[in-house]
Amino acid sequence: MPRIASLAIDFTTNVAQIANDMSKVRGSVESTLRGIKTVAATAFATFIPLATINQALHMASSLHDLKQRTDFAAESLQAYRAIAGQNTVDMETFDGAIQKLTVNIGHAREGSQAMVDAFARLGISAKDLAALSPEQVFVKMQDGFASIKNTSDRAAVSATIFGKIAGPGMAVMMAQGSAAISAQAEELRKLGAFIEDGLVASSAKA
Repeated sequence: MPRIASLAIDFTTNVAQIANDMSKVRGSVESTLRGIKTVAATAFATFIPLATINQALHMASSLHDLKQRTDFAAESLQAYRAIAGQNTVDMETFDGAIQKLTVNIGHAREGSQAMVDAFARLGISAKDLAALSPEQVFVKMQDGFASIKNTSDRAAVSATIFGKIAGPGMAVMMAQGSAAISAQAEELRKLGAFIEDGLVASSAKA
């Protein structure tokens, strides 16, 4: 089982932990600010660097936006972002790939033969596409990609579904199969690398 251990993962974990800590103390901080605004604000700014706070809030906000666009769970998106990053797919490219997937699922449901054929190549039927959520389709696709032994064929299917830019890296990630990807997501969960759902939801109101 591959072990996720990189500076990128450490950074993501640290930002997630800070974001979650911010969420937990938000109520008490706001209460204190009402009484001693200047002192409390200064102490809070000293405790957590402003740049890191902004990064955490930006990450939470982008997760909320992507969750709304794709109907994936926020925790799942964070896990897949990190795992994709280990396969040379940066966060922006991954987010675009997931949105592209969601759009193409819609095209397949509407009868696009090219998309129906691409998903069928991964063992996903029109009935599956109609019944499953985009996230469930994504998980099922992982074993479909793992079953394609020819690298070029895998890359071609990936480019069709995820787009030409994200296709190669996503093909490598997906070819690991659902068991390996799930294991990596669980490791990230144990590391505390996920921003909590409450903070992701509240970021939309910020």
